[in-house]
Amino acid sequence: PSATAVSAQNLFRLAAMLDREEWQRLGEASIESLQQAIEQAPTALPHLMGAMQFSLQPVRQVILAGDLRDKELPAFRAEALRRFHPQQVVLYADGGEGQAYLAEHSAYLKSLEAPPSGVMAHVCENFVCQLPVSELEKFRVQLENAP
Repeated sequence: PSATAVSAQNLFRLAAMLDREEWQRLGEASIESLQQAIEQAPTALPHLMGAMQFSLQPVRQVILAGDLRDKELPAFRAEALRRFHPQQVVLYADGGEGQAYLAEHSAYLKSLEAPPSGVMAHVCENFVCQLPVSELEKFRVQLENAP
C-alpha cells in the first residue's frame, strides 16, 4: 500500500472513532490527490480503493466499557472481532486515562461509564447507539442484527 492509502485509511478510521469531520475531509483530500491515477488504473491502488470504500459507507462503532483486566472482556472482544466487518472500529471505555483522552475529543464517549464489574457493550452506527448490554449472548445478537 502507498503512504497516501495508509494515511487516508487511518484518517477515516480515526474520524469514525472520534467523530472528527476535519479528519474525514483530510482523508477525502488524500484520495482526491490521486484522482488521475484512480481514473487511469484503479486496480493498481487496491488499498486506496479500500480506504475510499470505508469512507463512503456507514461505520459501526463497538465500545466495550469496563476494566481492561476484567475476565469477561476477552470474550466480548473476540465476539466483536469474530466476523469480518470492514466498516467497524472497536474502542475501549475503561473509565481511566484512555477514555478521558478520547472523551476530550468525542462527546459521545463522555457519557459512557465503565460498570463497577463486568463489561457493558455498546453497538453504534454513525454514533447512534443501541441499548447497552452486559450479556455476551445479547451482544452477539446485536452484532448479528446491526446493519
